[in-house]
Amino acid sequence: MTQKLRRRGPLAALIALSGLFVLNGATCTNNPGDGGDGGDGPDNLDEILAVLSDDHVEGSADAPVTVVEYADFQCPFCGEFARDTLPTIRTEYIETGKVRWVFRHFPLRQIHVCAEAAARGSECANDQSLFVEFHDRLFNNQSSLCNADLKTHAAALGMNTATFNSCLDSGEKSDRVQRDLDSGIEAGVTATPSFYINGELTQGSQSVAQMRTLLNTAIAESGG
Repeated sequence: MTQKLRRRGPLAALIALSGLFVLNGATCTNNPGDGGDGGDGPDNLDEILAVLSDDHVEGSADAPVTVVEYADFQCPFCGEFARDTLPTIRTEYIETGKVRWVFRHFPLRQIHVCAEAAARGSECANDQSLFVEFHDRLFNNQSSLCNADLKTHAAALGMNTATFNSCLDSGEKSDRVQRDLDSGIEAGVTATPSFYINGELTQGSQSVAQMRTLLNTAIAESGG
C-alpha cells in the first residue's frame, strides 16, 4: 500500500502509478483504529519527520535522500526487508552517501506480544552503542524476541549484561519507544514496514529492485 502525500514530484508519480513496484509489498497491521488516518498526511509532516539528535541514523546528513522507516521487530515483513533488502541498500546507497536512513519504532502491540519489549531492548542496546548490531540480530531471530531472549542476544553481542538487563527490566525506555510510535501515528502510518522517502510514504516490504527504483527516482528528483 502507498499513500500520496503533499509532494507531487516524479517520486509521487511513480508511487501513484507503478503498482508493480509498490503495491505488492506486504504489511503487518493492528486492528482498525491503531494507526494513522490513511489520508493525505498532516500539514506538519516535515516537522514530524525531522531527524532528531537521538534518532537511529545510518548515513550522511548531507545525503540527497532521507528515508524514515517505521518498523516492528516482530513483523515478518519488516524482518523480510531487513534481511533480504536492507544489506544491499546499505552497501549501494547508505554507505556511498546517497541515502540517510532513519529507523523508528512502531510496535504493533495488539498482535505482536514481544514487539514492545524488543523495541525497548534495542534502546538499551543503543546505550551501549550497539543499536545496529542488535537491530540486525533481532530481525534475524524473530522467533526469539521476549525478555529472556533479548537478554541472551545482549550477552551474545558482548554487552554489559547487568546494565542491559537492568535497563530492560526497569521499563525506562518505554517513553522513548512511545515517542516514535506517536510520531508515526501523527504522520499517518497504518502498517509496518512504512518508509517515508523524502516525505513520500510507501508501505510494505520492498525487494532490492523495488527499493532501488524508489531511491533512484528520489535521488533524481532531489537533483542528487
